[in-house]
Amino acid sequence: MIMISSKGRYALRVMTYLAVNADREFVPLKEIAEAESISLKYLESIARMLSKEHYIEGTSGRGGGYHLTRKPEAYKVGDILRLTEGTLAPVSCLKDNAEPCGRAELCCTLPVWQGLSNVITDYLDNMTLADVVKVHPNTIGFLNGLHLDYCCGGHDPIGQAVAARGLDVDKFLKDLNEAASRPAAMTNVQEDLLPDKID
Repeated sequence: MIMISSKGRYALRVMTYLAVNADREFVPLKEIAEAESISLKYLESIARMLSKEHYIEGTSGRGGGYHLTRKPEAYKVGDILRLTEGTLAPVSCLKDNAEPCGRAELCCTLPVWQGLSNVITDYLDNMTLADVVKVHPNTIGFLNGLHLDYCCGGHDPIGQAVAARGLDVDKFLKDLNEAASRPAAMTNVQEDLLPDKID
C-alpha cells in the first residue's frame, strides 16, 4: 500500500510554506526549517531536488533563499509527490515501468487496485498548492480564538462575515494567511484588520 515518505511530506510542506509567502522575493531556507521543525541539512537536499526540477528557484548571499517558479495554483499536489515518491501507484503492477503481468487477465483483484489508483490520482491531481494553503493552520486557530469558525467547504461563516463588511474575501484570507506564516505578525492583523471590520 502507498505510504508517502518523509521526503514527500516535507517537500509538500516546503512548497506550502513558499506558497503562503509567495509575495516575498525569497524565503531563507533556515526560516522554513525553523518554522516547519525540519532539519536544515535534510531540507537542503529537498530544496536541491525541487530546484533541479524547476519547482522552486533560489539565490545565495544576503537576502537569499527560495521562491516558487510558478503561481501556487499551477502546482498539482500529485506532481509534487510523484517527484519525491517516483509513483503514486498503490501496487507494484500499476507502476509506469512495471513488467507486464501474465496473470493480469485472470486477476480478479486488479480492478480493486485500479480503482484505488484512480481515486488517489484524481484526488491529488485535482488539488493544487493554492488549495492546500487556502487557510493556513495558524489562521484557523487565530479565527477560532475570535470565535469565528471557518469551514473549508459549504457554509462559510468567515466569508459571509467578511463580505458583510464590504471586504474582498480572497484578499482578507490571503492577508491572514501571510500573517499566519509569521506568528509575530498576527497581532498587527488582529489590531489593523479584524476588530473594525468584523463583529
